Amino acid sequence: MTFSRQLAFAAALMTLGPLANATVTTDFGSFTLSYDETTVLGAPVGFTGAGGAVGFHWTLPDTVGLSVSGAANALSYDLPSFTITANSGWALSGPLSGFVGNLSFSESAGANTSAAITADLSVDGSPAIPSGGALARFVSPLSIPGVVTGGYYQNAGVFPVGNFSTFSFSNGSLALLGSAPLGGFATLLAQPQNEYKVTLTATAVPEPQSYALLAAGLLALGALARRRSSHGTQG
Repeated sequence: MTFSRQLAFAAALMTLGPLANATVTTDFGSFTLSYDETTVLGAPVGFTGAGGAVGFHWTLPDTVGLSVSGAANALSYDLPSFTITANSGWALSGPLSGFVGNLSFSESAGANTSAAITADLSVDGSPAIPSGGALARFVSPLSIPGVVTGGYYQNAGVFPVGNFSTFSFSNGSLALLGSAPLGGFATLLAQPQNEYKVTLTATAVPEPQSYALLAAGLLALGALARRRSSHGTQG
């Protein structure tokens, strides 16, 4: 390659800028989370609860939504792929629970909305298991029958897994559907207080050196007890 071509190649690389890194790793103490930060949900926030419950959640931004007037329309939003990995000194266990909600909806007479979530789940590198389904629909008591119906969608699912070292969620998608065939309206909207949440259980496990110290202490106590017993017999 000539010097002029080398300069041109270097200039082309500079125009590309740094390559985007879609995966971010965050240490939440008992576990490490590797996740895709390129979705509209951005970065998650970790939390701890009672009884060893730990987890993380994303906020559903108000850019997630669907508004229809007339024919049916559908929108799909990618959910962040992620992998949970147990940190040293911790044991992770299920059941793993996931929550999505609350997506508000509003429909004129004759209009319809629906929402669903799908994903692939894998434990400790096992083959991915397709999971998900429709979000439950809750109608507000303030709805006016025959005029306008409002409420929200949410769903809480449980993945029945015991102890695990890694758990992966991939190909996640939130699908929104609306139709207003009579020329009315149908809307599905997320609000900043809505969330997508994952909860699991973390239990502290003593390091191997802790077991060794405990065993040494027990042996010392046993030797001391035998010595005292021997002195008592001689007396």
